[in-house]
Amino acid sequence: MTLQPALLSALRYKNQSDLDKALVQKRNREALVQLLSEKLDGFKTDDSTWLQEMFNTLCARADSSEDTDLLRLAERILPNNHDSKGIASLFKSVLTFMSSSRTQWKNALPVAVGKLPQTGQLLLSRLGVEECVQWVLNSASPQGFQFILDDPERKERFLEIAAGCLPQLSRLFINCLEQRICATELLEVLFKQGWFDVLDEAALDSLCSADPSNLIRVLSRMKDTVNTKLRNGYPSGTDNPIHKLYRAGECTQANLETLVRELPDTTLQLALRRSSQGSILSFTHPTLFGKLLGHLKGHIHELLQQEIDTQPPRSSLLILAESQRIAELLELHELAPEVFKALFNIPSGQKQLPIHYLAQGPDLQQTIHLIDPKGVVAPNRLGNTALHRAAESTHPNNVSLLLELLKQESRATALLIPNGLGKSVPELLIQHRRPEAFDAAIQLLDSDALALVLERIAEHALEQNDRQYLRSLLNRASPYALTSLDRGGRSLLHKLVAKNAHDFLIDYLSKLGEHAVHQVLMQRNHDGYSPLGVAALHQCDPDIYTVLYDADPILFQRMVEWPQGPLDDTIVHILCRHMDEEGLAKIQKLAPSAFGRA
Repeated sequence: MTLQPALLSALRYKNQSDLDKALVQKRNREALVQLLSEKLDGFKTDDSTWLQEMFNTLCARADSSEDTDLLRLAERILPNNHDSKGIASLFKSVLTFMSSSRTQWKNALPVAVGKLPQTGQLLLSRLGVEECVQWVLNSASPQGFQFILDDPERKERFLEIAAGCLPQLSRLFINCLEQRICATELLEVLFKQGWFDVLDEAALDSLCSADPSNLIRVLSRMKDTVNTKLRNGYPSGTDNPIHKLYRAGECTQANLETLVRELPDTTLQLALRRSSQGSILSFTHPTLFGKLLGHLKGHIHELLQQEIDTQPPRSSLLILAESQRIAELLELHELAPEVFKALFNIPSGQKQLPIHYLAQGPDLQQTIHLIDPKGVVAPNRLGNTALHRAAESTHPNNVSLLLELLKQESRATALLIPNGLGKSVPELLIQHRRPEAFDAAIQLLDSDALALVLERIAEHALEQNDRQYLRSLLNRASPYALTSLDRGGRSLLHKLVAKNAHDFLIDYLSKLGEHAVHQVLMQRNHDGYSPLGVAALHQCDPDIYTVLYDADPILFQRMVEWPQGPLDDTIVHILCRHMDEEGLAKIQKLAPSAFGRA
């Protein structure tokens, strides 16, 4: 906030005359109000006189549109200077301002009555008796009602006028309950006058969530009326007071217990009704869930079946799973196992299943017995299965826990299902750096499954430079898996050579028998290249040739002369085309006779 030079100078030197001139401009008045509101705590008690002068000058210069801002400033000035010697004169300035003859002064009544009792009472006293009563009813002001009670004439007129203003009286009752101002006194008026219609749906809601003493007082005097209105006023699909009390938690427990005790049948009926958010099971506060189950004893099956029949956008089980409320899920399963399992495996909102949330949580082990194996591979709207969600979690055992639910022959397929972004479970484990989860998952695969995973994942692991995952696969894989081919006719050796994975080549070849080594060295991909041809084509590090040579020197020398690829080039021709001098030098050293014939 930037102050104009004239205002800044007046404030710095505490010059009343300069301040008066500066505050002619509205932007300076607004700036000063903002400054005082922000810096008021920094004023010392010795500054009260100067504060009073600033406030008086603001009041004198301000137009009616600024009344509310000035009133808010006054509201802050008074409590901050309650020990000041100048409080009397400062307070007088505030009252003088509020009692001015401007036609807009009534606009400040709500703030004054609500925040500044003395100022509010002063302003209310300026109103006539009837106008005062009408204002209190129309504004539903508990403080205004308190002011009326203190004057017999106003109170008598209030009783006369309020008889024809029951909707306004209902709003006043709600505010008195919520602000805990004169609620008991207003209740006595309602009882005495027989104004029971004031207790409309909104007032009943507030009464049920207000302090229990008023609730008990009403139930003791008009229990049948409350009971009837609760039963008839809240159709299925709307929020009733019982829904709201269970949702709020411990802060409303006393009110809830009062209603359950006094109106057991009605509260049960309301609890069983569907709210705007579905079943009461889905939104009850955790601290009251145990009480809810006690309240609904014998009716859990009915509630869950209701959800199966109506198919809400989000079932209660889905919501509980999303918030990882495992204890509540297990309790519901124990109370109604068959209908629970049926609802548990029905997709709701965006094809989500509870398992999609549980798969990411820390307590999957506790709920694994609830899961239908078909749900493990069921995708949500984004194509993520529970296995994908587990792969993205920080809990290393979740993927393997879900895999154990599947038959051995379907595990690899489940792992390799792509999600909406084309990512398989192993790819996600690599992406999110989950080596423990990766190791645990591949322990559950047989040789055929390992071969399939190795075929799909090896290249991805090499591209991500996360070779620990590939090493885990190599350690587990059988010779069959290590020599199998992908759809392009490529063996793992082709892929390792193409990625210059020198360190892996040695480990990989050492795991193969002599026959298998011979087999993979000669294997050509669909383009007609052997691993040696791939090395030449990709201009690999010369050490790659050394590893291939050491694996089978005689075969290596023969392969140098073999025609490779669609053009039937020899290794030397390929290296010459790519001008790979280092590769040519290495081949000349390892296979000089073949090099000479080329």
